[in-house]
Amino acid sequence: MSIIPVIHFGTKAETLERLRPHLKTAVVDLVYTFTVSEWHKEQKRILSDIQVSFPNGPIIVRSSALNEDVQHQSNAGHYTSVGNIQPEDSQALLESINRVIA
Repeated sequence: MSIIPVIHFGTKAETLERLRPHLKTAVVDLVYTFTVSEWHKEQKRILSDIQVSFPNGPIIVRSSALNEDVQHQSNAGHYTSVGNIQPEDSQALLESINRVIA
């Protein structure tokens, strides 16, 4: 009998990170997270970090809010995601992040 791990929900990014070590037939790609507060204070650093972390884009800019997906309810589709962003295009990356935050 195998033991099934209990995965506690958090933000989307936290939940994916918690699932990563338990997956056998799926892959959770690299995730880079930051808060809205951090974005307002450190846009240039965050843009640079993303560009370094994902040199071979494209990437998807998506939300990861605490109320987005919870144990008994999914809010899939209620939040904006922007796909096919080339990280080296700083302006497109900046606009995508601002759009998701808005």
